[in-house]
Amino acid sequence: MTNIIVSVITACTAIVAIIISIVQISKSNKQSLFERRLNAYLKIHSLKFLCDQNKISNEQYVKELKKEPDWDIEVLFCNMTNISFLEELQNVIDHTLENDYQKKYLLKMEELKNLCEEVRLIFPEIIGYELADFVYYYTELLINIYKYKALTKNVLEQCEKNSTALPLDQKNENNLRQILVQRLEGTITLSERLFKNGTLDKVKKKIKL
Repeated sequence: MTNIIVSVITACTAIVAIIISIVQISKSNKQSLFERRLNAYLKIHSLKFLCDQNKISNEQYVKELKKEPDWDIEVLFCNMTNISFLEELQNVIDHTLENDYQKKYLLKMEELKNLCEEVRLIFPEIIGYELADFVYYYTELLINIYKYKALTKNVLEQCEKNSTALPLDQKNENNLRQILVQRLEGTITLSERLFKNGTLDKVKKKIKL
């Protein structure tokens, strides 16, 4: 009888230990998910803030960019990276294709692309895909500003060196500019949708423990 009682107690103890372990793992997973969601939310909220802050100037910029080339595209880039999350990119636009600066640029673009994929995984689909679309367009906007700057920078540098500089490749410039317009318009639209659809409010509810 004693052996049976000991065996039962041992089994119960083991079951309790397993239950406690499961509860602890569950709490750990919830904490980890909370931290990932919070981190993603704060980054996206910062990007949304920049869109709101520059809404009027960006809309005006779209109108102007549809008409003619822009030789001061770095202004747009600096406006759309003026937060702590992207602040290390601020001087990258003045050093396009230079190794050290390009490395910082590529690493940050990779981080944004990873954020785009992460929000699809850590939030319900109806929320995650809206967030991902916004981050995707924002990333593409920065990438296309960089490409456009590289194109115009080459022409300006040639002009400084000699008076017979190569002319601006109008076909390539026009194609890049049209893509840039699309990305900027898309970023503005998706930023507004996050507010209209109440997506960020839904995110905050999901973050709460």
